[in-house]
Amino acid sequence: MTTQQISPVSQFSIVILGAMNPAIHHPIWYQLNKLLGDDEVKQALTAGGLVNSPDVSQFSCSDFRITCMRDRWDIFTTKSELRARMLTIAAAVFVKLPETPIGLFAFNNDFHLQTRSADVGTLLGKKLSQLHLNLPAGISKESITINMDTPYPTTFRIEPSPHSPNMVFVAVNTNHPVPSSEAGYFDLTPMLTEFFEKDFAMASSRASAIAQAIDGGEGA
Repeated sequence: MTTQQISPVSQFSIVILGAMNPAIHHPIWYQLNKLLGDDEVKQALTAGGLVNSPDVSQFSCSDFRITCMRDRWDIFTTKSELRARMLTIAAAVFVKLPETPIGLFAFNNDFHLQTRSADVGTLLGKKLSQLHLNLPAGISKESITINMDTPYPTTFRIEPSPHSPNMVFVAVNTNHPVPSSEAGYFDLTPMLTEFFEKDFAMASSRASAIAQAIDGGEGA
């Protein structure tokens, strides 16, 4: 899947789980540490939605949304061309805060893809009903979740896109536990870098294959 093929409503994020200090994560901290530009910080301070407290901090600028809670930090964008910068920011944050205990990092690559199906939800529901799973009446039969444990915990969620009846939404979440041997001060950057593009390539390839399978199943 090329950048040109990625829908502008697709979403990408990096999540870090650990013992965080949300109050630190104010736009000015990112400016002082040269992680965001002056214009981005000005927008974050004036656009509304800024939260900064001991329990949660969140702010948005034109390209990113950054959220920090006591057990989680994440950065989010809808612009695939900014994924590399998103990685740079995430890595730099924890270089600046090396004392942060980290237990896991994860990547979310969520795609909205065009198909030839006139109604993806109806098609998914039809395919699931053919499996005769004896699902209770009244629950959604249009969403599929697949969990894999190897080579690392990965979840695929497949459902109709809310943006168009002929689009499928494929969410791919990959989780990477940090080895317990990584105690004390350590650099998270090599671990993030090792899997960032690899996971994206896998996710985009699987999402494309799912969209193609829906195209192939339209006449079945």
